[in-house]
Amino acid sequence: MKKIDEFIPLALEAAKLHLAKDGKIAKECNGYISSFGASVIQSGLLPAIVSNEKQKHKERRKVMKSILDIITKDETTPEGNLFQYVIDNTNNYTDITKIRLLKSRIIIAATALKLAIRTFKLVETENSDE
Repeated sequence: MKKIDEFIPLALEAAKLHLAKDGKIAKECNGYISSFGASVIQSGLLPAIVSNEKQKHKERRKVMKSILDIITKDETTPEGNLFQYVIDNTNNYTDITKIRLLKSRIIIAATALKLAIRTFKLVETENSDE
């Protein structure tokens, strides 16, 4: 999986920027990333993204922001969120080829992020839903 290898350095940077605090990442982020991948497969790309971005848990939203940073590595970091990025870059979700490519990139980015966070200490958090 060459693409995952290419995304891991980007995932490390995104994890440092959005998820890590003092070199530690909330343990639940590992589960959020895993459940996101499963949700994409079961529900589809947009429903999975919306479900995660609209959660009250800030760590879920940070995971989505990290994935956005990874897939937009060669672009100026877009304003907004992953949902808006997908809509804006798939002609309002009507271009099937673009959707498939973007879905693949997002799943690979999530996989790379899951691997990248293993390099950090995962810690229990007392109040992660603010």
